[in-house]
Amino acid sequence: TPPETLEKSPLLCALIDHLGINEVFRVGGAQAIAAAAIGTEKIAKVDKIVGPGNIFVAVAKQLLSGRVGIDSFAGPSEIVVVFDESADPAMVAADILAQAEHDANAAAIGITDSEEMAGKVKDEVAKQIADLPRKEIIERALAQYGGILTVPSKGFALRFADAIAPEHCELLTNDAENDAKQIRNAGAIFVGPYAPEAFGDYNAGPNHVLPTAGSARWASALSVHDFVRQVSIIRGSRELLEANKDAAIKVARAEELEAHARSVEARFK
Repeated sequence: TPPETLEKSPLLCALIDHLGINEVFRVGGAQAIAAAAIGTEKIAKVDKIVGPGNIFVAVAKQLLSGRVGIDSFAGPSEIVVVFDESADPAMVAADILAQAEHDANAAAIGITDSEEMAGKVKDEVAKQIADLPRKEIIERALAQYGGILTVPSKGFALRFADAIAPEHCELLTNDAENDAKQIRNAGAIFVGPYAPEAFGDYNAGPNHVLPTAGSARWASALSVHDFVRQVSIIRGSRELLEANKDAAIKVARAEELEAHARSVEARFK
């Protein structure tokens, strides 16, 4: 964990103690990823690195993948909010700002088929940002990777969101439940006005370490599966192998792997 984290969060210290964790290294960033992947005098090499970080952490994990296992590309945060005329502009703006305050490199995008709603949300963003403590970070994020996009139809908006494959996809539409069926590529989908992304962050239930940078096309949220391995165990009897050996031998020879075929035949000489 980054050096200042323990000083800033007594609750984290208490949680570490409660869980019985006996090794905590006060180091963060790309250098922490390198240390864990390669090993140092004080930090033992690990087998797998999981968890999110800034762009430097995410790229370090990607570069070291293969030397160690990683969960997914979990870099700067992203949200795409698809909204229509049924949405509350203040709610849309609040959810865009909530994501933008994470990091100056966060992406916060709204997509709508209504020019009028786009204007209302833009006005709400300007209004709500004024007294936010992380205003400077939010403004930098929105300037770099923020925007309200107007498209020809809601169907287009949904296809656009799916093509982006964002970490978070929020649906504030008049038929959000059915619209969710149109999204296949997203780290997590938030359906309707009472499923804000912040709820997913803290206590909705699913793990909120999610794939970013388009990797939601092939990766999923962090889960228990990232902490276990499956090892196949194959047992057989003479009778079982004898009943299936001809197929194995034929496939081996079709692949021009004669030694494979003979290794099966050796059991019956």
